[in-house]
Amino acid sequence: APTGAATHTLAKLLVQRAVEGFEPRAEIRRLEVAGDPGDPARLIIRLDYRVRGEATTDALAFALPLRPDSAP
Repeated sequence: APTGAATHTLAKLLVQRAVEGFEPRAEIRRLEVAGDPGDPARLIIRLDYRVRGEATTDALAFALPLRPDSAP
């Protein structure tokens, strides 16, 4: 399956590295990657974070197509 455990683990690692590399002020509180139940060729990624030195937290969630033809 395109969204198996290995794909989830790799996507999580790549998102974590990207956030740490491009926005070092962001402290990742939670990062989840799951398959989209409605589309087996798409991942759902959820990132909960806070800006270092600030008390407020925020979240991002987005769908990531794994094939160009699975984009909406």
